Amino acid sequence: MNEHMQLLSCCSAKRGVLMKRPTLFPVCAFLAFAFLAFAAVHSAAAQQRIDAMTFTRMATASDSFEVQSSQLALQRSTNPRVRAFAQHMINDHSMTSAALSQSAPMLTAFSGPFGLLDPKHAAMLSQLGALSGPGFDRVYAQMQLAGHREAVALFSSYGATGDDPRLVSFARSTLPRLRHHLSMARRL
Repeated sequence: MNEHMQLLSCCSAKRGVLMKRPTLFPVCAFLAFAFLAFAAVHSAAAQQRIDAMTFTRMATASDSFEVQSSQLALQRSTNPRVRAFAQHMINDHSMTSAALSQSAPMLTAFSGPFGLLDPKHAAMLSQLGALSGPGFDRVYAQMQLAGHREAVALFSSYGATGDDPRLVSFARSTLPRLRHHLSMARRL
């Protein structure tokens, strides 16, 4: 019996006689599991696919929150690391907002003006506005970490499955900067 059949065989005792028989169950189970995993990944990717308008609206809201929360950090924080991070976020997210407007001017016009926050980000900004001192710094750092995780996921997803070539290019080119921001937020 060749090596492959030996790997697929199992030994069993039957009426005192040792018999080898190929067992296809583990192979079939593995193949079924692999197929289901493949289908689940593709199903999840299909569910996560967003259109250009949704991407633009979400990216604009994210950038607006980054800029406004960081402006608040410059007003409220006395921590030099938080203040340096906040200034970096203001500079970079202002630039990405301008680049987004250039990549899809019609979509950004319909997604709302820059600075307009969605309800989720407005509530987060309101929560930050009620804090000061070390409590502010802690919540700001947590929000920056969560926000950049979401932004990396959004830009990764759209860069892989987006429906507008200009925005796909924008998402892909912006992603390294967002990953760098995420790394910075982890150290904040």
